[in-house]
Amino acid sequence: MRLNSEARAVLGHTPIGMLALRAGRLPLFPDPRKRDDLFLVVGEVHNPRKQVPAENPQWLVIPERGLFTGVAILGAIGSGKTSCCMYPFAEQILVYRSGDTEKRINSK
Repeated sequence: MRLNSEARAVLGHTPIGMLALRAGRLPLFPDPRKRDDLFLVVGEVHNPRKQVPAENPQWLVIPERGLFTGVAILGAIGSGKTSCCMYPFAEQILVYRSGDTEKRINSK
């Protein structure tokens, strides 16, 4: 006998992550060229205690002060550290206020 998804959920046969949960929408990605403050977006913040989507997800950011201490990116060879982290992170920092010749990162 095959059960539909609602019956499986009621009987406890469906993991919590498979239930029909309404995930909230992330705010628009903050364009680095238009930001007032320098910060690095590194991911999304969801529920810290459960593996379920957040109703109000937010961007996980490292503020400017945190960028002076360094960022550790760990992973096996070929796991995408450079293409998935370093290139996007460097782009965010280098295009910050890129239209402003006085305040952009690479102005000097």
